[in-house]
Amino acid sequence: MAAGNKFGVRFWGVRGSLPVPGPETAKYGGNTACVEVRCGDRIIIIDMGSGARNLGMALASQSPVQATVLISHYHWDHIMGIPFFNPLHDPRNRFQFYGEGRGGKGLKAILSGQMKYPYFPVGLEVFQADIKFNTIAPGHQVVNGGVKIQTAPLNHPQSSLAYRINYRGKSVVYCSDNEHQEETPDEMAELIKDCDLLIYDAAYTDDEYNGRTGNGSKIGWGHSTWDEAVKVARRLRVKDLYIFHHNPLRTDQVIDSLLRKHRKAHPNLHAAREGKLVTLL
Repeated sequence: MAAGNKFGVRFWGVRGSLPVPGPETAKYGGNTACVEVRCGDRIIIIDMGSGARNLGMALASQSPVQATVLISHYHWDHIMGIPFFNPLHDPRNRFQFYGEGRGGKGLKAILSGQMKYPYFPVGLEVFQADIKFNTIAPGHQVVNGGVKIQTAPLNHPQSSLAYRINYRGKSVVYCSDNEHQEETPDEMAELIKDCDLLIYDAAYTDDEYNGRTGNGSKIGWGHSTWDEAVKVARRLRVKDLYIFHHNPLRTDQVIDSLLRKHRKAHPNLHAAREGKLVTLL
């Protein structure tokens, strides 16, 4: 993405739970959550699932890199790409990480946990980049020049954060790993309201969520449905809705079918796809 005053979003990983490469997922992609946002010359990365590896390879030629990394939560599909993100190994680069604390531990201690015995052969100390770890809570705001980042809590086991990025009168909201409720909580509704682009977790269909198909009910698993995503987008006046965190069992063919069905209720409905660039400015 070019710099200047551009505002754009590129998807590097769109899948939930675990990577699922293969011919049946080639169109939309099999890597787990990773989204790049460019606000002028500022780079913001949301989550670092397995898709972060390809993003890192793309950024390697742009060193020195300065970027903000926003972590929604610490389930492995959202952080497994961190050890394989090449720019973290380059001493010319600088990163500001943001994420919630858990169980009395700050962000740095939590992220180091997946790179300790018996899970990984080397620790955080292997990284050569200048990395700052910022532990935040829901409601925290980050303001950097003309970029404003807002946060709100989501309904997910062990919690999760939603992020809204505002730049030059446009906005992107990232709501991955959220289970819908009868009423959208006020903090979440305020974050989403009137946004230009909403990236929303819809891992299930209504039938899958309620156990009418598949291997039992998914109530309480922490994810939403296509129908509920459309309801939220319509109620809160979202311009473009991107379904995200695709079920690992969801083939490209089924995603295409779901898009055709649900576009009747929300014409500006899309399925997040690896490599897709969405330009807002």
